Amino acid sequence: MVELILVLKLFLALIFLSSSIEKMLDMNKHKGNVRNYNIVPKQFLHIAGVLDVSLEFLTGIGLILGLYHPVFFSIGSLLLLVYTIAITINLLRGKTDLSCGCNGMVGNHNISWVLVMRNIVLVGLCLLGIYFGSYIVEQRINNASYLLKLLAFFSLVFIFLITQNVRKVIKFYTFYKITR
Repeated sequence: MVELILVLKLFLALIFLSSSIEKMLDMNKHKGNVRNYNIVPKQFLHIAGVLDVSLEFLTGIGLILGLYHPVFFSIGSLLLLVYTIAITINLLRGKTDLSCGCNGMVGNHNISWVLVMRNIVLVGLCLLGIYFGSYIVEQRINNASYLLKLLAFFSLVFIFLITQNVRKVIKFYTFYKITR
């Protein structure tokens, strides 16, 4: 069980770290993505962009180091909920040509309901990390088999969503090779 939580922590840490580092490398692009969502007032765009990247980076580092991991799982789930709400608002506005601004290992795509589902799965993984992380520290695990099945389900759904991105990369690479 401890090993599963370790894998979960590292998996989510890599998502947050890779995303935050890519955003740090081009903060102007990231601030542009935040602006394009038309949710944050213009005077707060810089603060929102820096806060977002900082929280993602700290969450990734905190999960890797294992320091107060329930806190960092909580921050991660809150970040993902904010992203999901922002995507949902814009989808309901009819905007589908908007870049998600996700970056990192999860890629950068136009917003869609698939991204909403992906983020819900990631929030579920963070919540499982909070639950199991707290009980593993105390060595008390209740109804572990049910929660393990739930973790396996969320993992399979997330793997499915990732394979959708891999297909796009393969199509692009094949197109690139043909046109060369």
